[in-house]
Amino acid sequence: MRPTQRLTSWAPLGLAALWLGGWLWWQASHVGAYIFDFDEGVHLVQARLVQEGADPYREMGLLLPPFWFWTAAAAFAIFGQTVEVARLLSLAYGAVGGVSVALLGRRLGGAWGGTVALVLYTLTPGVLWLSRAAMLEVPAISVALLALAVAAHARRPWAWWLAGVLFGVSLLIKAVVPAGLVALGWLAWRRADRRRGALAALLVGVAMPVGAVALLYGPGRFWHYTVAIRAAMRAVEPWSPAGNADKILEDGLLPVGATLVLAGLGLWATCGRPTAQALGLLWGASLVAAFFHTPLRATHLVVLGVSATPLAGGIVHVAARPAWRQGGRRLLWPLLGGLLAWQLASTVVELAPTYADTYKLDDTKVRLARYIAEHVPEGEYVVIDYPMIAFRAGRSVPPLLSDPSNGRIQSGYLTPEMAIEATAQAKPRLIVFWSGRLRQLEAYVRWIEERYRVVRYFGRSHPVYGLK
Repeated sequence: MRPTQRLTSWAPLGLAALWLGGWLWWQASHVGAYIFDFDEGVHLVQARLVQEGADPYREMGLLLPPFWFWTAAAAFAIFGQTVEVARLLSLAYGAVGGVSVALLGRRLGGAWGGTVALVLYTLTPGVLWLSRAAMLEVPAISVALLALAVAAHARRPWAWWLAGVLFGVSLLIKAVVPAGLVALGWLAWRRADRRRGALAALLVGVAMPVGAVALLYGPGRFWHYTVAIRAAMRAVEPWSPAGNADKILEDGLLPVGATLVLAGLGLWATCGRPTAQALGLLWGASLVAAFFHTPLRATHLVVLGVSATPLAGGIVHVAARPAWRQGGRRLLWPLLGGLLAWQLASTVVELAPTYADTYKLDDTKVRLARYIAEHVPEGEYVVIDYPMIAFRAGRSVPPLLSDPSNGRIQSGYLTPEMAIEATAQAKPRLIVFWSGRLRQLEAYVRWIEERYRVVRYFGRSHPVYGLK
């Protein structure tokens, strides 16, 4: 190989490495924004409780699988219990997703295809936002993509088992990509020499981590909290076909419009390949699942943009299609550059404000967190219906009250009796009503007012109760 050819062959790999490194640096330098988010606060407080030894299901009533909380608890034990540590953990998962996307894109479009897929992945708005937050969507999607990358390159039987194990771990983070099992099954059926053996190894791999965790905590309890209660909570909010369609269009498709155009062209050029077919199945099944999901939030739609990025790697083969042979090569790179610029501009417009240090900064919450830290000794609980404030104060909440969500209260899985019992056992010095969630439990509020008094207000409607 000539030196110029060797340089050309290494150019896309070097560019991809530099791009990923720069992206990680940029994201890591913006994980400290003072963003208060309810769901993120719940995850952080629950991870702290796990690190302190609380049982996720018996004591906390955790409604999610435990794997992310285990890794966050380990990170807390090593690096300290801070928001930045948890967010950097999500970013590390996001890097795994970037490498996985590049491997899948390389499978479809060679070295340059992998680079294109990686660039689009890092420009996906949902990835940019959630990879620097203590949220579970990017970690779950990243590990599922790694499972697909292993399956797409599988040559030996153990590789199918490994792909299954990785997908099982993804489910144990959060079941964000259940359609991934369909894609993995398709790859096993189309690529493996022994189809049934590959499918069996794949399913055994999925069952092993999931089954081990179920046995660890008890199959009935694990199912009750992670499946049955969550299903009951969803039933409280009726399905809205029109609302879901609007949500999918506005939050799932339009923000990644350029990526979807490139993915469509890439799928057209590589539709005969099992990897492209599997990714197409993943995208289509995820779209259908999102349409029927209730309640549907923007975080549930990140998979639509991410799963399209490897398909975009097939764009480099478009010029080989008969319709493009005449002048195709001259048009391909301007088209690719224009669409990448479109995606970049769309992402910047949507997310630029979120990188400001003052984004969502609420001085009242800052002062309340400082007040709690000053008046609640370390090791004691504080009761508050906005867990991020407690975490910022460096304090824990009673395990059973770590998730005072509206869905849990409205579906009857957090009752006044449960809240009273948890508070009586914790004996907190302070109780704070911030979001109004715990105020929905009227009997609990009366119980508090009999034993506590309002010591001050933060803002006009956020009372802080202290012991009488």
